[in-house]
Amino acid sequence: MNLQATRTGNNKTLAVLAKFLVVAFTSFVLVACGGGSGGSSDNAIGEAPSSGGGGSATGEDDSGTVTVDPVVRIGNGTGANFQLGVIGADDTSLQAGGSTTLRINFVDSDADPVTAVQTVSFSSQCFAMNLSTFSLPTLETNSSGFGTTNYTANGCSGEDVVTATAVLASGDVVVAQVTLTIETDQVLSISFESATNEFLSLAGIGGTQTSLLTFRLVGAQGASIVGESVTFTTDAQNRSGGARIASGAETDISNAEGIVSTVLQSGTAAGNVRVIVTHDATQISAQSDSIVVSSGLPVQRSFSLSQTSVNPSRAGSADGIEIDVSIRATDQFGNDIATGTQVNFFAECGRIEPSCEIGDDSSCTVTWESNNASQDDAGQRCSILAFTEGTETFADVNANFVYEDVDVFDLDEDDLPEPFLDANESGSWEFGEIFVDRVSGQANVYDQPNGFWDGVCLIDIIPSANCDGDDTATIFAHGLVVGSGDGVGLTVEVYSDAGLTNLVASSNHNGILELGGVTSGFLRILLEDFDIEGNPPGIGTDVDIMSSGGLSFVAASVTIDNRSTPFPVTVPFTASGVDGAINLVADNPDLDGDFRFGIAVSP
Repeated sequence: MNLQATRTGNNKTLAVLAKFLVVAFTSFVLVACGGGSGGSSDNAIGEAPSSGGGGSATGEDDSGTVTVDPVVRIGNGTGANFQLGVIGADDTSLQAGGSTTLRINFVDSDADPVTAVQTVSFSSQCFAMNLSTFSLPTLETNSSGFGTTNYTANGCSGEDVVTATAVLASGDVVVAQVTLTIETDQVLSISFESATNEFLSLAGIGGTQTSLLTFRLVGAQGASIVGESVTFTTDAQNRSGGARIASGAETDISNAEGIVSTVLQSGTAAGNVRVIVTHDATQISAQSDSIVVSSGLPVQRSFSLSQTSVNPSRAGSADGIEIDVSIRATDQFGNDIATGTQVNFFAECGRIEPSCEIGDDSSCTVTWESNNASQDDAGQRCSILAFTEGTETFADVNANFVYEDVDVFDLDEDDLPEPFLDANESGSWEFGEIFVDRVSGQANVYDQPNGFWDGVCLIDIIPSANCDGDDTATIFAHGLVVGSGDGVGLTVEVYSDAGLTNLVASSNHNGILELGGVTSGFLRILLEDFDIEGNPPGIGTDVDIMSSGGLSFVAASVTIDNRSTPFPVTVPFTASGVDGAINLVADNPDLDGDFRFGIAVSP
């Protein structure tokens, strides 16, 4: 057969043509001999069968003649330096936690780069066990058939065979490998990771009594240490009634992430406890954060109610004005109480959510909302009651949490009556006020203090415990919301002295002030809600107070704060003997425009 190129060209063109002619001639001879249709079946690692055709290298000379090389091989390098089936590595011997760059090349049968993009996936035994990482577990090669990824040992030690795998367009699979050797790491430190519960109730009184604690073993390079044994103890190990490591959880072996864990179990003694973990081989140790072991029951002296506002703006003139009412509580030791403890609420008027549950920060919040139909009947002063089950306050003389005869219980200050809604703000229950009926008392009758300490009985744990009272006490706190309208009124008192002890004249709410011949002294101006004497204006209202006519004092500007009573302003004055006036301009940020008002002052 006579084969001839169509035209001549430069050296590069001739070389390409020659390659094409050789390939074409070889293909012709193979076909003529009955071969070439199936290719070889015993290719080396990294080389695809030559008959696949997919992903092959191509090129074009100046004459337009195209060469096709059906062979795609994977390895490291190109040309004479190409290593078939081998992943290139900057370093094959790594320190514990060390890294190296891995390189991969795709070439044709002449070891020239394959320009078609190839997708490569990397794997190893350590990678499968999460003991090593690749910066690119899967990558695509560039136009030179080249790609890199970074391998980092993360707890792996010994030999780790890394495999790069690619599926060619033909469906053929090619692989390359490299063996990395990683030094065994030594435990350098142990870090505390987490505790499922940072607060435990005393054994025997219910609530959460166990916590799962985890630690991590770390080597010199920051990598996790796998397969090392540790022992757990507590700093309360020898304390009577102290917390303990749960049976069977005294030891552990670090997992693939270097994690070891144990279970802490509360005892009968309150206080803080830490878990200590020790690496058996090196005796390196670490300790957990403090775990609080306490009663979990709120105590009366630390049951506190607060509000975002006592006198919310416009709560007396509009429905749906909201404030937050919050409870904060601790136990006998000032520690957090048990999460999920329910606190209940009553309100004399307006609307309040019935309950909330204590959260991780030992507090919870409900919403109070104005409802003027009910507030008008209560004079726009709405008492609030919050209550829950807890314990009465006592002085723990021997600091063992348990109430005993040696401890001090103040009957006058700390012995609680039944909770009540203090509608008349007197501080004590009066007939007709709502109360919470204690189960142990008289049914449907308001009970005064019972003369005993009421709280959890631990006599089965501490034989000396005094359990004469009830097992729990209903502890409580009071709040108050004062409704204000849209205007500001005045009540004025006249004193002859700066100490405000000698009252010489006064005005009624929004009435006329008669000085009765007084020509100088001090005015105590009480800023009130315009419609209800004794209620303050809404919080945040700005008020300017001025004089005119025969009355003279330096003008004052104030902003109404959070309060349940009128806002007082005291100014020195002089009077000339003719009629005058006290004027004010009020700016409520929740209303458009100013509110203006004045009262007449006669000599």
